[in-house]
Amino acid sequence: MAGIDKTWVTGEQYKLVRRWAYEYGEFTIPYINFKEKVSNYINEYDEIPEKAMLWNTPGYFDVFLRHNCPFDFIQKKLKEHLQSLEKYNGAKEIGVFMIEYDESALGMAECVYTDWINGMSQGDMRRQENFKNYRLSRDKKILNYIYQFKDKIKYVIYVYNDEFEIIRTDNIPYLLKLMPWNYMIYPMIVQKKQTMSCIRWEMKNE
Repeated sequence: MAGIDKTWVTGEQYKLVRRWAYEYGEFTIPYINFKEKVSNYINEYDEIPEKAMLWNTPGYFDVFLRHNCPFDFIQKKLKEHLQSLEKYNGAKEIGVFMIEYDESALGMAECVYTDWINGMSQGDMRRQENFKNYRLSRDKKILNYIYQFKDKIKYVIYVYNDEFEIIRTDNIPYLLKLMPWNYMIYPMIVQKKQTMSCIRWEMKNE
């Protein structure tokens, strides 16, 4: 599952969650007035196997699941991660939590114009940060959630596309101070254009 790992369930569990997702309908992505169907995140199968990969979700969907999904997958996966760390008998001075999001469906923009004074121009004093990918280091809600586990998780590694972020959990309060404004998460519009050309030659018989 997002951020934590892909969620693997039994075939029967898959059916239950899939039914819930379709019955739930739409949810609103935080910070933006954009609704999306919960069922869009279900990994569909022609034939449901005995062990099925349910979904691999982005961070904003994890937040939704944490508050609304009756199966409470985010907390469960995180608890499993922490429990496995406690049972590990080797060196565990450094706990690492890895999050992976390999899609480009979301962008993030800094809300620097929240208290905008009408008619005022700020010139180049403060340029807005605008990213074409979801960035964990700018998501205050997720950072605050992760900070609760700072005693057992020392670093969070966030991998997106061909890039990554490494965040030391002890430094999260400092990171939050660097962000006076919130960041709006918005859907990226991806358009593909395909052009087909037909070229015809007329051959003369000589």
